[in-house]
Order: sequence, then C-alpha cells, then structure tokens
Amino acid sequence: MALWLVVLIPTIDPEELKKSFLRPASFLPAVLFALAVLGLLWTDVDRTGMLQGLGPVAKFAVLPLLIYHFQRSQRAEWTFIAFLVSCSALMVFSWFVYFAPGLKIGTAEAPGVPVRNYIDQTQEFALCVFALLPVLANSLRKRQVMAALGCTVLLAGFASNLAIVAVARTALLYFPPLLLLFAWKYLGRKTAILFLCGVVGLVVLGFSTSTNLRQRVELSIRDYEVERHTDLATSQGLRFFYWRTSFQAIVQAPVFGHGTGSTKTVFADAAKGKEGEWANAVRNPHNQICPMGACGRHFAFRNVVRSFAASLADPSRTGLA
Repeated sequence: MALWLVVLIPTIDPEELKKSFLRPASFLPAVLFALAVLGLLWTDVDRTGMLQGLGPVAKFAVLPLLIYHFQRSQRAEWTFIAFLVSCSALMVFSWFVYFAPGLKIGTAEAPGVPVRNYIDQTQEFALCVFALLPVLANSLRKRQVMAALGCTVLLAGFASNLAIVAVARTALLYFPPLLLLFAWKYLGRKTAILFLCGVVGLVVLGFSTSTNLRQRVELSIRDYEVERHTDLATSQGLRFFYWRTSFQAIVQAPVFGHGTGSTKTVFADAAKGKEGEWANAVRNPHNQICPMGACGRHFAFRNVVRSFAASLADPSRTGLA
C-alpha cells in the first residue's frame, strides 16, 4: 500500500481529486476517519490504546484515493473482471464441495465452504451479486443479450449458493436495503415494483425450500430465547450484550463520546462482576462473535459495499456502464 501511494501521489490532479472527494463514496469515509482522529483529543487511554482504536478505521483514509484511482484507471474493468472470475471459480468449487465434502481444501466446518470460512465466502458472493445487478440492468437496457444472459447465470449461481449452501446472518440485514437502493437508482417505478415483488417471491421460495436459510433464522431466534432466560453465552446473546453496552456508552456521552480507543475500557467496566464469557474485557466486540478473525475482512467489506452503493447514482464512473 505504501509503494502504491508513492506511485500515485505524483500523478494526482488536484481538481479531479477534489471532484472525486466531494462524492459521498469518498467524502463520508474521510469524515469518519477525521472523527476518529478528533476523538484522540479527549480519550483517556494510553498511546497503545489510541493506536489500537485508530487502526481499524485507518482504511477509511485510503478509500477516497482508491476510488479516485479506479475512476481514471483504464484497467478498472479488468480488476472487476478478475475479482468476478475468481469468485465464480470459488462458487463452482463450493457447489462441488457441498455435494462432495471430501474435496474440501481448508478447515472450515460449514458444508460447501472449500477454503477459509463461510463469512468471507458470503461477503465475496454478496459483493458479486450487487456488482452484477447494475451490469445486468445496463445490458438489458442496451439489449446486449449475451451479456445479460451471462450476468443472469452468475447471479443465479451466487444467489442460490447463498440461499442453499452457506450464508452469514449479517447478509440477511444488508441485502434488503441494498436491493431497495438498486431498484431506486436503476429501475423505473413499475419495473422496480415488479423486481421487488420477484425478490420477495424468491425469498419466500428460498425459505420454504432451503434448510440453510431456515437454520440461520432459527438459530438467531433460539439464541435470543436462550439469552433471555439463561446465563449461557451464545453468539446472538453476546451480540445483544455488546449492543446494549454500546447503547449505554452512547447515552453516557452522547455528543463527544468516550474517545477513540476507549472501547476496551467501556466493555471492561460492563464485564465487571460477571462470569464466564460475559466477563471477557474485549477490545473489538465484533471480532469476538466471528470465527477465525474474519470480521476484520467483514468490516472492510462493509466499507466497500457502502462505497459501491453510494456510487450507484453514477454507474459510468464505476467502470460498469
């Protein structure tokens, strides 16, 4: 990354960078990073804690430059194609592993996950879905039959894999708003209504036929009931505990907050007097509920999705038009 910045900085056109920076996809990540830096002024943690708090949001500072670079790059489409091809190969391999578990390379316990883990796989396949939808819309608008057919086949493969093979619960939360955003930006009113009705129909069909989807929802409900009536620490129960603790911390300091890097202190105070998993003083509560440290990549994926969603209003600038 450092070498890329050394090469990029001398080629920057200040006026073009300014125009790019003022777009929501670039401006909002920069504001979030600036707020994190500003929060260092009143935090009570030591220097190590400051660096640990600032590290996860440092990637926000790079996003505007990445967006600026790929807006003017003549190879942006090739980057997208390379990612799509690699994910398509993984998707095909995932189906093979789902029906023939002996072909699995990695150590993931989830069926149909050949390498790494189901959270990473969900992120990659979901990103492909929301990248292909605008391409499909443009292809249909331009009556490019073969391109539209190819996009449809890939979309069907990724969506059915998420529904049948493996899906992270977080995807069930960000899929609906991104589908609504796509329909709003790319489709006319009547077409959008038909599209969303079709999506609802596919979701109903998916829940009625997919054991994977039903299990994900049932697991969340079960964890919620366990968390309400027992002291057992479940994945969803820990999520609720972290959400409550975070909300209470915001109420305590609603304007300026506790300062950058203070997460561990806040959660250590909330864990006092508790036993077992509830007594852990965590620094990054999101990582505590994700296996194999996958949430660092999940955090980055959400940033990409936000940037991609913000850029839907101007598809010609994404290299997808």
